Amino acid sequence: MTHVHNLHRFLIILNAGQPAVRVNGILFANFKLHSKSYLNITSVGTELVKDVTECGFACVSKDSCFSFNLARNKALPRLCELLPSNLYSRADKFVTSQSYRPGDHFGIPVRFYYL
Repeated sequence: MTHVHNLHRFLIILNAGQPAVRVNGILFANFKLHSKSYLNITSVGTELVKDVTECGFACVSKDSCFSFNLARNKALPRLCELLPSNLYSRADKFVTSQSYRPGDHFGIPVRFYYL
């Protein structure tokens, strides 16, 4: 269930654990960076992208994507792994790494929203 609230001039979107919601044809997405880490699960797809924005759009365009890993290499294109779960559901598969498989994980910013 999606909740949209106008608070002064700010639009607050609460989307029950989903990283994105569409309101009046506009897609809103919110991912939190987990630097030098990744979620080690089987992906639902991969994309070669130039930046985090492109990877985020690839994720929200796929209904089964809830988070993504993005390679940190400077050479383009970068590998974007679209993931069917998130850090909170699969915390046992969350890996922090300084050297092996350098990348970043992007997921929903909080576990639950309460009003």
